[in-house]
Amino acid sequence: MFTLIHGNRQEVLARRLAQGLRADPPGLFQEEVVVVQSEAMARWLKLYLAEELGIAAQLRFPFPAGYLWELFGRVLPAVPRSSPFAAGRLHWRLLRMLAQPREEEVFAPLGHYLAGNDPLRRDGLARKLAAVFETYLAYRPDWLADWSAGRHRGLGPHEAWQARLWQELLAELPDLPEAHPRQAFLAALAAEPARAARLPRRISLFGIGAMAPPHFEVFRDLGRHLDVTLYLLNPCREYWGDIVARRVQALAALAQPEAAIHLETGHGLLGSLGTVARQFFDQASDAALMEEAFTEPDGQGASTLLQRLQADMLDLREPAAPGAMPVDGSLQIHVCHGPMREVEVLHDRLLALFEADPGLRPSDVLVLAPDIEAYAPLVEAQFATQLPGRRIPFTIADRPPAAHAPLQRSFAALLDLAGGRLEVAAVLGFIEQPPVMAHLGLDEARLEQVRDWVRAAGIRWGVDADWRAAEGLPASDEHSWRAGFERLLLGVALPADGELFRGLLPAADIEGSGVAVLGRLIDFGEALFQAHRELNRSRSLAEWSLYLAGLLPRFFDVEQDPRDTIAAQELRSALEALAVEADAADCQELMPLAVLRRALDEALESTAPGWAFCGGGVTFAALRAHRAVPCKVLCLLGLNDGEFPRNPALPGFDLVAAHPRAGDRSARDEDRHAFLEALLSVRQVLHISYLGRSIRDNSELPPSTLVSELLDSIARGYGDPAAITVVHPLQAFSRRYFDGSGPASYAEEYAAASRAAAARRQDDRAGRPFLAAPLPPGPEAMAETSLDGLIRLLQNPARHLLRGRLGIHLEAGEGLVNSAEPFVLDGLERYGLDQLILDRHAMGEASVHALARARGDLPHGGAGESIFRARWSALAPLARRVEEVRAGMLPPQPVDLAFAGIALTGQLTQLSADGLVAWRPGRTRNKDLLALWVRHLILHLATPADIQPRSRLLCLDGSTTLGPVADADAQLSVLLQLAQRAGNELLPFFPETSGAFVKDSAANWQGQWFSDFNPELTEHTDPYFDLAFAGCDPFGDEFQALARQVFEPLFAALEKTA
Repeated sequence: MFTLIHGNRQEVLARRLAQGLRADPPGLFQEEVVVVQSEAMARWLKLYLAEELGIAAQLRFPFPAGYLWELFGRVLPAVPRSSPFAAGRLHWRLLRMLAQPREEEVFAPLGHYLAGNDPLRRDGLARKLAAVFETYLAYRPDWLADWSAGRHRGLGPHEAWQARLWQELLAELPDLPEAHPRQAFLAALAAEPARAARLPRRISLFGIGAMAPPHFEVFRDLGRHLDVTLYLLNPCREYWGDIVARRVQALAALAQPEAAIHLETGHGLLGSLGTVARQFFDQASDAALMEEAFTEPDGQGASTLLQRLQADMLDLREPAAPGAMPVDGSLQIHVCHGPMREVEVLHDRLLALFEADPGLRPSDVLVLAPDIEAYAPLVEAQFATQLPGRRIPFTIADRPPAAHAPLQRSFAALLDLAGGRLEVAAVLGFIEQPPVMAHLGLDEARLEQVRDWVRAAGIRWGVDADWRAAEGLPASDEHSWRAGFERLLLGVALPADGELFRGLLPAADIEGSGVAVLGRLIDFGEALFQAHRELNRSRSLAEWSLYLAGLLPRFFDVEQDPRDTIAAQELRSALEALAVEADAADCQELMPLAVLRRALDEALESTAPGWAFCGGGVTFAALRAHRAVPCKVLCLLGLNDGEFPRNPALPGFDLVAAHPRAGDRSARDEDRHAFLEALLSVRQVLHISYLGRSIRDNSELPPSTLVSELLDSIARGYGDPAAITVVHPLQAFSRRYFDGSGPASYAEEYAAASRAAAARRQDDRAGRPFLAAPLPPGPEAMAETSLDGLIRLLQNPARHLLRGRLGIHLEAGEGLVNSAEPFVLDGLERYGLDQLILDRHAMGEASVHALARARGDLPHGGAGESIFRARWSALAPLARRVEEVRAGMLPPQPVDLAFAGIALTGQLTQLSADGLVAWRPGRTRNKDLLALWVRHLILHLATPADIQPRSRLLCLDGSTTLGPVADADAQLSVLLQLAQRAGNELLPFFPETSGAFVKDSAANWQGQWFSDFNPELTEHTDPYFDLAFAGCDPFGDEFQALARQVFEPLFAALEKTA
């Protein structure tokens, strides 16, 4: 007998199922079959039955289509064990068939798909066509029966070629019965009822909200031979099969006013969201026996807004006019600026709910998002990093193993390299993966050492000159991997950046244990080069399976992390399964890696672990239909306009989309059904959030149409939706979270930041520096410093404090490697080339050019030669002057002084009998004068008397000379005292601006800080100055005092500027 038990609560239906199992349990060696439509429902139902019955054993939860094929095989011996039309196998058959010439007129509509014999386009067509045929098998078996018999149904221009392909598919399966297995199955049971003994004694269908009509007919007809019970979630106990959405009624009123008056809308949400549920209930309502299992939302009478909404849907009732809406927190809409803010808001809301209800457990909370992959890393960042008092346990379901196992990400990175030029950033990113680091024996320190080596060797991309020539590029070794490896090997034997050895420049000064690391790196690189070559060949699926499995031991350590051990086995199993499917489809076509990767990614995604759903903490999962799991708190994230419900593009040759029938699958209708299930499944609190404000200009953004319909329904029958809508500020540390004007936040660190920001606003509406007050002295107060360290500090005091004390690093691209060879030298690269020309000018132009090219400073080819000649000519006058002064250079003098409680150490270089001479391949800057000034003061205090107390700076725009200073010790003490202060407070001292102010305070000295003419070259663009003094005027009394304190004695010591 086929029985329909329908009700509005999934747990009530599950209780009815448990009662049936308790009353008539399966035998010792029998299994109980409960057909479900999702792993999530199977997981929840298994846990519920275990709790209800005390044990859940001998239970099996198959999906409808696969289970039906299994039943067909039990009754019909001719039916193969697995369907030859399974999606994967069908895809490979079609791929092979489409590779054959298709020049007949009937295949003309496929001409633009098959043009050029592109394997990726052909694979895309085969993949879409397999999905379409799978839909026909489930929803249009009558079409396929006609096509099998050579009949067409007049379905349009795409019918003929699809019918031909279907006939070719059948011709490859001669053992398949002529009749569809579904028809043969039912006919066999009708002719020989004794065959029903091969079937289970009963089948339960649970959590199924829709099913292909042909599949449902089989289950319904099975009710003549065994007990089949459908436990159906039904939102309404009244008859609601004829209601329509309000928009449908409005359109009908415009088109046929007389007929529109007979259309009923019932409850507005049921009309707009219930298409799938309504059609399936109509399909199932002719059951031999129907039982009701409805219950009031709260057991007695609706009291909260959420319960009133559920009760009104249950009774097909919509209030005539808004009344006093209870603002009880049972239903809230949260408007946020971005996904991260949604997750932050959710975390605070859950903490508030746990605090308000001590009996609420994390496992009582379910969080759903249409795109869980986009939210998963944000959830991990927010929930997994909280302090113990705010930490909420959680699991994330519906994610492929790659999201959990480092090996899967690493393997994907290896395959990604095949599509590129082996750029250094991509290769280092691959090496940084934990399984690869373990394989190479690298820790973080060694990994950073490898990065330094690669930068020093000038490696950018490509294997070598031959590899580039094979790619159709100029045959040049410059900036290639093998050229870089040769430079690193030379660095083992020769000093780095010394002299050329057979045209190569040693790099990195590698010694000790680093030599072994370099050896492993080079061996790894050679293996990678070979893999890159092999991965760009075409192979059959069987060959790909063997080759890719063989890459695992060559590049990865899969034993160190248990997750990687499991992931490696899953990867091998997926590759083997693909090979088996292709072999079963007789597909031996040669295909590129990209085709294999599509199939492999799909296979791995299908192995998402089911245990993560209802895993003990808050469950995060994808928002999909047919997983109406009851929960006390349900949170829906990412209900944004245009993203949910989905509206996927269907191929133009999908005949089901062109000729729809009732009961057909629709992604958009399924998402509407998922939203309806969400409204029915939640028991206490429904939390909905969406991106409702632009992160750029705070403009209003609309929510999903489903949220809009919910708000419209609330406005018509319950009250003003503004009462349940919470608009959140852009930042999590907004004062609204802590001054009582908005929702509360539990983030103590944000509370402190908010209080500091409020105090800052009250003290100075115009803004204040980054630090409102000096920091307390650090544990390592400045007791000593080097000469170079003192110069760097004075040139940028803000950088010294922010980096040294607070650990804030603001340099763009710091620690990154550049994957592109130089084309046009930027300022820093040109300065490096200019410095090389000055240092090695005496070697001659040809030798310095060869050295610059060996270092990787120049663009390839003629462009590099042109740039070098231009810089050589521009620097020639300065270089000659530098060569003259170098002739009389003295050995460096050690520096070991103590002033103002600070020990100053280092070396004073570039000395001659005439004093100190420095040079710079650029124009004279105040920063350079400041460096010269520090060294000039030390020249007075730490050098023999036979060296003149004069210092010169040679630049492209002339030379600057500092004469004797009578109070050099006092001036050095002033600078050291400033250095001590700079370790605790932000000093408004900016060398270029401060020096310009002292030179002429009446002139436009602020142009050194900011200029509309060339703003990127002004001092305010320095990231440390910008952070420290943004939003305030730094040019107060202290700025002026510091500028005069440093630069007045410096300028007074200037003898001449030439």
